[in-house]
Amino acid sequence: MSPEAQTAPTTGVGRVLFLYNAAFPPLVFLVGLYVGLADAVFGLSHVVGRRLHPRLRAATRAGYVGLNTLIAGVLNGALWVHCGTDDACAEQPLHRRTCLLTASLALLGLLAARALDRVVVPLLRVHAWRAEPLAAYETRLRARVVHGAAACVAWMCVAEAETLGIVLMLAITGRRALAPVAPAMAVVYVGTLRLYALLHTSWVLNNDCAVAGTKRMPVAVLVTLVVV
Repeated sequence: MSPEAQTAPTTGVGRVLFLYNAAFPPLVFLVGLYVGLADAVFGLSHVVGRRLHPRLRAATRAGYVGLNTLIAGVLNGALWVHCGTDDACAEQPLHRRTCLLTASLALLGLLAARALDRVVVPLLRVHAWRAEPLAAYETRLRARVVHGAAACVAWMCVAEAETLGIVLMLAITGRRALAPVAPAMAVVYVGTLRLYALLHTSWVLNNDCAVAGTKRMPVAVLVTLVVV
């Protein structure tokens, strides 16, 4: 069997990837709303949050962060298990049904978490968890721009079955899982993924990856990983 046949997606996978491409414009619109809506729009969350009993707010905050840490950790582990490959330049993991399903769940979960953060973070004062804003839960304008760009890049990576899209989702889920409990480990983990992305991008640009689709997506992922 030729290498092309080995890496070609099945009909079902091909249809899902087509749907990802078709859904990209609506995603951009929704991301624009996420980025553009000012914090003042969610002022009710601030008001209600200030009225909550401190102990209730602290307990709910711990539960919210803990649940997010657990879910992000499970998604991160699932990506490693179902999307792992011995040679990222010899196959495209996103052409496998299990990997595509796992990546889709991770991506949709991240999008839902970002939207939920806009309401819950001011409501529960998640940033009061520590002296500095809790990493991976930022909701200020700059952070929203970064989150929105990362979501768009990850979405297009799935649409084009770009392997580095998995690396980007590993970085985002890993940071969200580790930042509240082990910030230093989160930095090391994301830094390691950035290093691999740099190496992979250099292979693609040097035409050393046989199954690389385009050169623009690895570069886009690498730039996104620098600011994530």
